[in-house]
Amino acid sequence: AALRVMAALYVEQGAGPAYARLTELRAQRDAMLDTERDEFDDLEALMLAALGQRRRAAQLWLAALERSRAGANLARVAEHAGNAATQLGYLCRAEEALVLCEEAAEIDRRLQSTRSFSAVNLLSISGLCVDTGRYGRALAIGEEGVRLLRDSGLPHFVAIVEHVVASAYLHLGRPDLAASYLAELADNAPAWAR
Repeated sequence: AALRVMAALYVEQGAGPAYARLTELRAQRDAMLDTERDEFDDLEALMLAALGQRRRAAQLWLAALERSRAGANLARVAEHAGNAATQLGYLCRAEEALVLCEEAAEIDRRLQSTRSFSAVNLLSISGLCVDTGRYGRALAIGEEGVRLLRDSGLPHFVAIVEHVVASAYLHLGRPDLAASYLAELADNAPAWAR
């Protein structure tokens, strides 16, 4: 129950106050059930990432990934691989991030996960392909991601993928094609999409 309160505190007051409270609960972590410990670790990694402590967040997500692989829980493997990939990408470890993101996407396909999970994975893969110089692949995946995100009702993510596609076209020396993907965000777009 304390972990649910922590998650609510995170939503209501942000990562700082929630993380402060979470550190107070750390002493109780070893007495928790395995599922509660996993939830604790997930919350801690999420909060550390929000606080910009990417290296520690990546370590926690990678440890969680190994535990979920050992437990053969494919949905959790996909979740943890995707979260670890995000943090590794921020740490300029794009090749490692790409491998994990592709693993998450493949598991999502096998599990027939929701379209939004698949679309967000494609967004990440497309961006990582640009980061690693795989521009043609970034374009193909980005186009598919745009379609899936539109179909999933996630318009703010569409703008992000369109900008990734535009970036790939710029790298390929095609500013004319890049321009067709660069659009102004709506006034009501959330801050994270800007």
